[in-house]
Amino acid sequence: MARRGIKPEINALSTILFTVVLILLLLINKISNKETKELK
Repeated sequence: MARRGIKPEINALSTILFTVVLILLLLINKISNKETKELK
């Protein structure tokens, strides 16, 4: 699936970055959900 011109290192880096961003978004979502539940 790797395209020509893209190094495997860059591919791995982008995958790691994508995963980190996803986890961060999920964490922020959970935290904001807790805060909204406490306010009600």
